[in-house]
Amino acid sequence: MRLRCGNGRQCCIQSPDRLEDALAAHLRSLAIEPNQLSAKANVGWMLVLLGRPAAAEPYLRAAIALAKVGITRCNGSSFMI
Repeated sequence: MRLRCGNGRQCCIQSPDRLEDALAAHLRSLAIEPNQLSAKANVGWMLVLLGRPAAAEPYLRAAIALAKVGITRCNGSSFMI
């Protein structure tokens, strides 16, 4: 699978199976700590890459909402930014 990065270069994802594995890991992470902004954004982006934009939308919207509030999680602690 190939895609264009934001800077116009090509990025390469090794295989859809690896992307599914990464998605599963991020979902497990969210099950433990649901307000992880980066995990929500990554899940959304991976779902888009896997051709599931409708499933990605709630994760991306949640990540945007968390970013607007200024909450991020690091090692189980909340920080206001």
